[in-house]
Amino acid sequence: MTKLDQLPDDEGAVLLAQEDVIIEKQLSQAETVRLRTVVDEEDVRLRENLLVESVHVERVKRDVALETAPVVREEGDVLIVPVVEERLVVTKRLHLVEELHIRRTTIKAPIEIDATRRSMRAVVERGPGPQADGDGRSQGRPEAESLTKAVNPDRDP
Repeated sequence: MTKLDQLPDDEGAVLLAQEDVIIEKQLSQAETVRLRTVVDEEDVRLRENLLVESVHVERVKRDVALETAPVVREEGDVLIVPVVEERLVVTKRLHLVEELHIRRTTIKAPIEIDATRRSMRAVVERGPGPQADGDGRSQGRPEAESLTKAVNPDRDP
């Protein structure tokens, strides 16, 4: 069925021409964005407390005959390590020669050292997109403007 068939007969109108409208979309670049990261270095003084542990070994002389070897044991904050030797007698026996009494002490020592702290920030560079000529093709690339923003939560903006 044509458009002429849809017209009522008694009207007597004749359609001479008809235009159709077609909308097309074309993708164009409005601006360019470049993102890069920059590492900033800053010399800082770090302060921290270190735990320094030292041991003091005291040799306690013993001269005791044993049947079995004694085990390593702790008495309070002292670790006791038995040192035994075999001595040839008519029969073989264990003989406690000495014990090592090892005492641990821990101190907290503050220190300061120089160090370099690095932080990374993002740099966003924006610029207008390529210019288009009459038929929609791009013409060259303009210089980008530079905008930087630090991304470091420890630092004030």
